[in-house]
Amino acid sequence: MVTKIQGNYNQTYTGIKHNGAPKYTPNFTANAPKPANFTNYLKQKNLIKFMEKLKWFDGEQGRILITAIGTGAIAPLFIAWNPYVKPKEGATEEEKDNLKKTQKYTAMRQPISAALAIPIQMSLVTPINKGLDVIFNNPKFSKFIPTYLDKSALQDDKYIERQEKKKLKAQKLDKKTFKTKLAENINKVKNEQVSKVATDFLQTGQIRIREGANGLVDTKSTTEALRNEIRSYMSDTNFLRYDSFNDSDLKKLLDNPQAEITSATTGKDFYAKRAETLINNKDELKRVLGSLPKDKAQIGSYLQQELAKVKDDNELKKVYQEIIDLADSDSQASRCSRTIERIDKIEKSCGGKGKFTKAKYMANMEADEALLLKRLRRFAEISKSINENPQGIKKAIADLAENCRFDSNNKRLNTIFHNISTFGENSGKLKEKICKDIVKGYKGMMNKRYRFIKEIAGISLGLFVTVPITCHALNWVYPRFMDIFFPKLSGSKKAAVQKNGGEK
Repeated sequence: MVTKIQGNYNQTYTGIKHNGAPKYTPNFTANAPKPANFTNYLKQKNLIKFMEKLKWFDGEQGRILITAIGTGAIAPLFIAWNPYVKPKEGATEEEKDNLKKTQKYTAMRQPISAALAIPIQMSLVTPINKGLDVIFNNPKFSKFIPTYLDKSALQDDKYIERQEKKKLKAQKLDKKTFKTKLAENINKVKNEQVSKVATDFLQTGQIRIREGANGLVDTKSTTEALRNEIRSYMSDTNFLRYDSFNDSDLKKLLDNPQAEITSATTGKDFYAKRAETLINNKDELKRVLGSLPKDKAQIGSYLQQELAKVKDDNELKKVYQEIIDLADSDSQASRCSRTIERIDKIEKSCGGKGKFTKAKYMANMEADEALLLKRLRRFAEISKSINENPQGIKKAIADLAENCRFDSNNKRLNTIFHNISTFGENSGKLKEKICKDIVKGYKGMMNKRYRFIKEIAGISLGLFVTVPITCHALNWVYPRFMDIFFPKLSGSKKAAVQKNGGEK
């Protein structure tokens, strides 16, 4: 989950120059530097980083461990103290005692089963997964599987990582250099693969995975990837609006580009009110925020002191409090400088110093909203009118590039779109970027298909290999383990079975 949030943040919030604040927080500032890690700007960053480490449990090995923990630690409790298992009517105290011991004896089978399952299943899952990765990613083998599963041109990150590790091990680098070099090499290979496929895609309107007539991705999948990117561009454009539409509104536009929709949010009201606060207190804000302590660790306490001096202006208090509430001193310092820049931009947008009015600023925002809505409608029109053939796809890419293009000499357009990665000034470069985005999207689609295949392989492996092996091992180990470590339970169980005509 965290990875997804940061991807969207970095894609859309790269130094936004906008007449309003970025939508993720009501701070009424702009031109924030692109952070190396978005989570560092959140108060919950330590918790999020901890949760990121748990991503390992998302794989097959993680599921094996979770299942084993459930089997070994939780299931025995419900078996040993099952309230629905009761002795027969008129049972003697000895029979009641034997029933309890039998339940506990049976319950002990679960942790032993879990302890055996982990090494047995782990030892089989890793080589199986590596084998599948080779089949689907290595062109020597992938040419024998259907094109829609062939990952040789857009290989898995883990497969690339293993290949690059083999190359780097021969260089005998220190641990830190090895880690840095490995990350660089992985990114380089990934980018080169995407660029190669995207370059051919731009020329032909078809995604080619391998040579030959059967090496082309079917047009339906390509069109699906294209439409997914259009939806992504619409989200990026919607992000820039003061009154953003919700998902159902955007879907209405995709279904009917000319649909009349009204945003449920009231962003413009907030931004106009905040602009008024900043302008009315511009001298004080420039003095306070422009004279921060040299020791960044003191910024919070410094602003707390300034906040205490504000008596009647609750809106000004909010400005200070929002800065104080940021996660760290670097974020606070950045917000202070951006707030000062914001004051100048507000005045400039209204015609210069002393010319600000709330009505004039509101009119500017409404003009921006209308321009962005026009772009949203055009994206929807392009998505709806795609002809599912190579020429139709090439035309859609050209139309997308034109809708993402802006003239930097147009002050309004430049203010809205400058440094936003979805938009640019050069149609040729935009086409290249769009093709790369579509190729990356198709790679994501392939990853989902491949994951499904691995899930099926994992289930099959469990049913026909690991479960039989684990059961045989358990049947041999369990009675011997109980005889050694729990002889009283083991003896009671045998006695109960023999008494009931069971095993001798």
